[in-house]
This record gives sequence, structure tokens and C-alpha cells, in this order.
Amino acid sequence: MKKFLSAMVFAFGMVSMTTSAFAASDITGGINLVNSIDGADGAETEFLSPVVFYDSYFMLGSKFGIGTGVGFIYSETNDDEFAWAWTYPENNRNAGNYIMPVYLSGKLYMGSNPSMQPYAKLNLGYAFWWADDQVDIPDDRSSYDDGTEGGFYFGLALGLKVGILTFELDYSTFTGDIYGNYRYSGYSYYYEADVDFNFLSIRAGFSF
Repeated sequence: MKKFLSAMVFAFGMVSMTTSAFAASDITGGINLVNSIDGADGAETEFLSPVVFYDSYFMLGSKFGIGTGVGFIYSETNDDEFAWAWTYPENNRNAGNYIMPVYLSGKLYMGSNPSMQPYAKLNLGYAFWWADDQVDIPDDRSSYDDGTEGGFYFGLALGLKVGILTFELDYSTFTGDIYGNYRYSGYSYYYEADVDFNFLSIRAGFSF
């Protein structure tokens, strides 16, 4: 919880400090059509999951802007065999993933019609990641340190601005890390694995 609160303060502090000087902002929300999680034996995920993003830009002319952004992505595994690092098969529980990317963003408008403008966005930053069942181990073993860590975040979006409305198709990805120290039969063991997240979402919102 402390890590989560620290990340929230950092993310919204970064965006709020720059928003007053920025000439344009976007807020969008939608659903992930594709949730792909690879690593630690892979996992099946729920088909649809929610996303919310907020971006602020300083416009360098009428076509290009550079700024910062923060988002929230939720994804839930529904495969009880996604390694015991997630949820041991006997427990048969889903694991929710809470992902918060914080990034620098570039936005390029295309076309000459101001009332209907296609655009592209490129986002580069860091994604914080927390999971419900971080490292869940069998009852005959004891864990003394476990958790998840985020990693480098990449996002690419194509959109259309119609008046103040925006519509986007977005691809984003990052690689996180899951780890755990545990004891079994008097011996200490360490488990660690990379986990690759890939998302394809459709979003709609407002530009102001």
C-alpha cells in the first residue's frame, strides 16, 4: 500500500505541476480488447478490462505537442495454472493486476480540417504494477518476501479528434518482474520471473 500511495503522489504531482502551463489536455477511458500476459508459464486473462488515461500537452504550434500522462489499467487472470507464483492450482483463484503507467508523451495532429483531426501519440515511461495474489505458495511452504515490480512502458495510439471528442485505438506494453523468497523442508529458495504485458484498447474521451 505504501508503494501504491507513493506512486500515486508522484504521478499526479508530475502531471499537476505541468498542467497549468500546458495548452491542451486529454482524458479518455475505455476497454482492453486484448489482454496478453506472458511469463511465469503464461496466463489466460479476462477478455474485457477497463482503462483510464489523462494527458497534458504543451503545443509547439498547431500540429505537435509534448507533455506528460498517467493511466490506470486493470487486468485479471482467470487461469489457475499460471504458475504457483500467481495462484497455486489447488487454490483456484483469479489474480487482479493493477497497472499505473506514468510517461512522457508526444502528440502529432495530421490533416488540415480543425473540426476533424486524426492524430498519433507516442508514450514512453514507467509502469507501476501490483497484483492481488503476488506470490501465493502451497501451505507446506512459508514465504518471507514476495511481490511484483513494474518496468519500462511503451504506448502507441492512433486517434481522431472531432470537436472536443476524441476516439483512440491504443497499443501498450511493459515488462514487469515477480519474485518470492520461501522456505521448504528447512531450505531457502528464491523465485523470480519476467512477465510481459500487452494491451490493445479502444478509448473515447474529451480534449480540452
